[in-house]
Amino acid sequence: MAAFEGILRTKELIVERAEIVWKALRVAQGASGDFADCLISCSAAAAGCPRTMTFDRGAAKRNGMTLIA
Repeated sequence: MAAFEGILRTKELIVERAEIVWKALRVAQGASGDFADCLISCSAAAAGCPRTMTFDRGAAKRNGMTLIA
């Protein structure tokens, strides 16, 4: 996670929707979740999606996604 933080703090790089990436980092660190799953979930929420569907049991358990059984 430190690598992502370094990229976000580098002035020479512009990260699209950095606020969403920061939120995903905080969620992943707090919930011991997978960063990619957290980024997907945070991006979907920011886009107004009421829920994110997944086949991944771990993502559903850790990130509040809805499991497709």
